[in-house]
Amino acid sequence: MAELRSARVSGGYPRERLADSLGVGIATVRSWEAGRRIPTLVNLVRSGRELGLRLVIVGLDGQVRSARIAVKPDEIWEHREIRSLVAALRGERRGGAVSQDLLAERIGVSAWSVAQFEQGRLHPRPAVLAVWAAALDCAVRWRALV
Repeated sequence: MAELRSARVSGGYPRERLADSLGVGIATVRSWEAGRRIPTLVNLVRSGRELGLRLVIVGLDGQVRSARIAVKPDEIWEHREIRSLVAALRGERRGGAVSQDLLAERIGVSAWSVAQFEQGRLHPRPAVLAVWAAALDCAVRWRALV
């Protein structure tokens, strides 16, 4: 959240405007920025979009990992972005021949949860997404929204 706060401040984007655009109270945004609360992945992605940023998966080589996903009609942008992140991680898992069971053990969730994340039925918490990426020798990073 520190990177988002920095982008918000340097871009002259008022905290009140961000809160309004996300449909949350200013106290909520203040709590996120102070690290007292963690936004859901949807709110994190939405915040980034408001500030001209997007989350990407980056390998140890610094290259952005991506995977093709089908565009679903009427799908909100944030959900498509999350599906894209998850698809990139699923591709890394498969490319490394890592089973869902082994990945689950590495990241501290159940294999059922990994399957639900990969099928798009559940969104991981931001911390779980970061640990998932790290378990596959990747990282979650902010990049300019192009």
